[in-house]
Amino acid sequence: MGIDGAPVQYASGIARREEILDAASSLFTEVGFYGVSLRDIASRVGMSHPGLLRHFASKDAILFAVLDRHEGANPVWFEPRNTGLFAAMAGEATSPAHPAHDRFATRYLLQRTAATARFTQDAGNAVVFDITPRDEAIRVTAAWTGLQLQWLYEREAIDLVGSLNAHRAWLTGAPQEPTGETTPPPLAQAAEPQAEAVGYAPGRARRTRIIDDAVALFAAGGFYGTSLRSIADMVGISKSTLLHHFSSKEDLLIATLQRRDELFTATRPSWTDPAIDHLQNVIATARARAAHPGMTELYCVLSSEGSRPGHPAHEFFRSRYRAGRAYGTQVFTKLRDEGLLSAHLDPARESTWFFALWDGLQVQWLYDPTVLDIADQLQAHADQLLTPA
Repeated sequence: MGIDGAPVQYASGIARREEILDAASSLFTEVGFYGVSLRDIASRVGMSHPGLLRHFASKDAILFAVLDRHEGANPVWFEPRNTGLFAAMAGEATSPAHPAHDRFATRYLLQRTAATARFTQDAGNAVVFDITPRDEAIRVTAAWTGLQLQWLYEREAIDLVGSLNAHRAWLTGAPQEPTGETTPPPLAQAAEPQAEAVGYAPGRARRTRIIDDAVALFAAGGFYGTSLRSIADMVGISKSTLLHHFSSKEDLLIATLQRRDELFTATRPSWTDPAIDHLQNVIATARARAAHPGMTELYCVLSSEGSRPGHPAHEFFRSRYRAGRAYGTQVFTKLRDEGLLSAHLDPARESTWFFALWDGLQVQWLYDPTVLDIADQLQAHADQLLTPA
């Protein structure tokens, strides 16, 4: 006992607790909540599993303590130092099954409320567009989420501070600083899963059923929280039968992501068509995807979980984001050349912001669909970007 009667080991117990939270925070950021076990955390700290349970009763309790500590140190989200844990987990937690779902839903509500109050105060400044403070709060909050996610995939390509400053400049009618970027070449898409050797209709139907059921499970538990056994059980087949159609869980994961794109991606217009057709096509695709919440949840959960290098979907999403920005840069350049985009706007910046906005709107919508309409918000942003024809 100490002089004041307190246990001497109290300080060391607090220090040990902080070590556990440090290790858990790193692991949650590196692998995601579902990819981490209590034994993983204990091993990184260098303690036993029972020893860890003397400090925290469950993995959920550790997660909430990590979030409490992180939020206490970083109360403002619109700062680059906050990128990491929250950016990687915001999409994962869109699944109602995630223990932090309600926590993030409340966090986004508070963030929108604070941002709305801030934009209401700034309404007297020289803002050149008729944007309600609430809508601007929704869009900036969404774009910041999407920017952070893209930054986790390509830190050298995404300028977080520059993007925010460029958006502020746009709001006040000031010229943007150009990025100096050239249109990046799209990376090669992830290889498609090997086609089934026997192409009979029953086999194709079984393969489609497996993918459809895997969508629901991957959306709820992510890649690491979903087993092949659970997918096989949902389909009503054996694990060995499932592996006849897909050689691995990684193979099935990529097939589910490709199916989502195939089902809800409209055919792009020709480059001989007006640029506005391309932009409207993107918004129409967003509207079609929003009609299928399960597919949107799949995308948000896996794009966040896949932001960690080494995840089987990492290269798929990295390629997808790069290709999307390249396409958007071409579209906004064409809009500028056709006189529909102000000359002082930078196409590369606008492309990055637009696709980040789309990603972030999907995340907020999954937490509370009553707050916004994804396609309507994208359309309103596009309308404000374009100059009268």
